[in-house]
Parts: sequence; C-alpha cells; structure tokens
Amino acid sequence: MPFPRKQLVTRHGIAVEQVVQQAPLVPRKRHMDRQPTTALQKLDRLISGEGPTIGISRSGGGIGDILMTTPTVRAIKKKYPQSKILYLTDPSYLDGSLFKVLQGNPHIDQILDHNKYQPSDFDVFINLFCPCIAHEIPGAPPIHRIDLFANYAGVPLETIEDRHMDYSITLQEKNWAQEFLFQRKFTSKDWVVSVAPFASHLARSWTVQKWEKMIGYL
Repeated sequence: MPFPRKQLVTRHGIAVEQVVQQAPLVPRKRHMDRQPTTALQKLDRLISGEGPTIGISRSGGGIGDILMTTPTVRAIKKKYPQSKILYLTDPSYLDGSLFKVLQGNPHIDQILDHNKYQPSDFDVFINLFCPCIAHEIPGAPPIHRIDLFANYAGVPLETIEDRHMDYSITLQEKNWAQEFLFQRKFTSKDWVVSVAPFASHLARSWTVQKWEKMIGYL
C-alpha cells in the first residue's frame, strides 16, 4: 500500500511542509522472464555425433551472386559431410527467383527466408553478403566473386572444377527449352548460344550496341 512521505514545497515564496502519498518500492525482477539457454543442448547434440547446422546467408545481390556462392556451399559440404547446410536468402526477390535457382542443389538441405532467422539459430553462421563491398570501390584489387565468397568462408578453391557453379535443371525447364528450340527449327546438330542482355538493375545492363558488338565476335 502507498505510505505517506513529507516534502517541502514553496507557496507564495514561503516553504511549507506537505504530506504526499508514495507507492511502496517493488523489488526488481532479475532475469525472471528470460528463457533458459540452449547452448549446452547444442553441445550435447554435437558430442553425440549429430552433424552441425551451418547457416549460409546471401540476402542481397541477384541471381548471379547466388549462383556464384554455390561453389562455396559445395566446398563446405565436402569438408564437413555430416553437416546440415541451410541457405538463407530473400524469397521476395523477382518473384522468388533466388529460391528457385537453389532448388535441387544436392549440397543444400533446406532453403530459408533470411528474415525469419538469427545467426544464433545455427551452430555455425556464415554471412556472404559483406565480402563484396570492399571490392566494389574504384581501384580495389580485382578478384572473381566465386573466389571472393570461398576465401571469405575459409574454403579456398584450387582447381577449375572446384569453381563450377551448381544449378539443377528441372523437367519443366527441359520441356520448355525443347519446345522453344523446336519452334525455331533448331536441331541437335546446331550450336546455340543464349544471351541474357539485361539485368534487374539498369546500372548492371549493357547497351544494345555493346551486345550487338559482342555477339558479332561470337
């Protein structure tokens, strides 16, 4: 219950004593609302032989950046075959395109929305969003992004085969390609080179004149 307390107040320049009601002090709860830590549960699981969960995140960039992280994913899975690899990215980008290019990847156990998870949700968390920034300024030493991602994750790539990107072609995509070529009267003996002339961002797109010049070289 509230209890009285005296205090001095000034009225018309005269200090008078006034009794006020003050609420009783309530002892502060110390960490009463915190959930128990699961750190030791993770340790017990790892000691028991269960593979660690590795979260690999690339939330920004485009389709090309996601594909260029796949050699890193493969290298990590090769080095830690018992691990469970969960790839976190943006499901809203270009109508889910980033999820689609990773579907069917044999080295990824699950694709997740990066907005719904924290680094602490995984035994190991590797954020592949930041490494590129230092190499995008004028005068920065040139390095291929495939190597940039791998070096940052601690799995440097040694051979050309190590650097190939993984993409699983679906049956629907195969059927679409066959129909596309058939309608244009291409046969299995023809060499076909496909060109994607535009990016999702204008700053990354070449002009039509430059594409015509490059296609002429081909």
